[in-house]
Amino acid sequence: MTLIYADRVRETTTTSGTGSVTLAGAATGFQSFNSGVGVGNTCYYTIASQTLGTWEVGLGTLSASTTLARTTVIASSNSGSLVSFGSETKDVFLTFPAAQASVIPPKTNTLRFAPLSWNIAPTSTATTISVTGASGTGSVATLTFSAITTAIPVGTVITITGMNPSGYNATNVQVTASTTTSVSYLNTTTATFVSGGTIGSGNSYAPSSGAVIAQVLCGGGGGGGGFGGSYAAATGGSGGGGGGGAGGAFAQIRIADLSTPVTITLGVGGVGGQSGVTPTGGSIAGQGARGGITSFGAYIYGGGGGGGAPGVLNTASGGGGPGWGVSGQGGFGTNAAGGACFGNLGASGGFGSTGVSSNASNPSTWGGSGGGGGGATGSPFSGGNCFAGCAGGGSGGGFNGSGVAQAGGGGGGSVLFSGSSFPSAGQNGSGNVFIAFQSGSSASGAGGGGAGNGANGTAGGSGVFGSGGGGGGAGNSTSSYVGGNGGKGGEGYVYIVEYF
Repeated sequence: MTLIYADRVRETTTTSGTGSVTLAGAATGFQSFNSGVGVGNTCYYTIASQTLGTWEVGLGTLSASTTLARTTVIASSNSGSLVSFGSETKDVFLTFPAAQASVIPPKTNTLRFAPLSWNIAPTSTATTISVTGASGTGSVATLTFSAITTAIPVGTVITITGMNPSGYNATNVQVTASTTTSVSYLNTTTATFVSGGTIGSGNSYAPSSGAVIAQVLCGGGGGGGGFGGSYAAATGGSGGGGGGGAGGAFAQIRIADLSTPVTITLGVGGVGGQSGVTPTGGSIAGQGARGGITSFGAYIYGGGGGGGAPGVLNTASGGGGPGWGVSGQGGFGTNAAGGACFGNLGASGGFGSTGVSSNASNPSTWGGSGGGGGGATGSPFSGGNCFAGCAGGGSGGGFNGSGVAQAGGGGGGSVLFSGSSFPSAGQNGSGNVFIAFQSGSSASGAGGGGAGNGANGTAGGSGVFGSGGGGGGAGNSTSSYVGGNGGKGGEGYVYIVEYF
């Protein structure tokens, strides 16, 4: 049900009483309610007697092609109540009530650019979805695929390639409807599906016709949590450090000032640390990877969070440093220190301690918070909290001095917004990017995995919307157990609200 505004919609009625009116057809030179409004939609109407002084203005629903239900009266000749009309001829037409003139909402369009991996599954590193079927109505195409964890939100910008027939291919189109097994978008193809096709994220912004202002929110990828470490647990050791939260930026830009189309680069979340693997730019095997940098052309950036350090024997692990709203990445956590924020602009990762919280938030740029660093005798520490932004992941649990396995640390939370969660050990992060568009995103860091107690260490949780991944839990190598992998950092994103 949609509130519809349309020009030159006018009919007549002879219906009496206070109920729904039967419409008698469009007046000469006008269109009917069925044509202008459509069945099931709402509209502002006026009913006015041609011979008497009775009239009514209200919000109505076109319940059938010739039936207008008088849902809510706004003003009338009966002191604002329903009018009991006689059987005389009355004009019925669309209007815009004076009472609504001060509350006209701006016309907007929201576009979402983000890797599809989080929709596929929180721990997924895949960025495309394979198409299994396609159909079209002549105005809308629908693609089907194997079930994913979370439906792709309406407004997400996607690109479809490799389809047969090729008419279903599309570049940077918005999703109009979706489920966990389908996605729809504007397309004129009606041909029968043959084979092939993949759905990926969009990578370019071309302003919609009539847009005059674009508000843009840009966030980087969160850092991956460190590998939990595998060592003889008798004298204790740390779990993996949590990944740092990403930075972000906001800008309000006149469409006329943009050089379009604007290329969009999406920072992927850093892969969690794995045994024997040194990430790009890292210095230690088992570090989590840094989150990627997100950019909206050369206008604004979201810096990636740093990766956490691996857990080791008798030594603490450092949490990843946070990103900032610039083209850079937070530092890696090591087994000597927590990672620094890019350019030392903000918080840092903890070293055998809680990640440093970030209170930095302004209308243009902000930083995430640091990942928690695991203690040298197994103590877990949470990621730092964020005033408004992407929080760091918690450290994984290690072993204490008696070789007893410790639980993982909780993820940091975004404390500005009510309802923000603080994920516990091993849990995935959670978040909502849109709740205060000009104040940044709200994304909680992931919890760290617990050390293995007669088992392998557990994996850290995965971040979301740029938050840091949790560190992995340690494993006791004396009993041939191995540490858990670090959790993946949350994906970067670009959100755009166009104003017309």
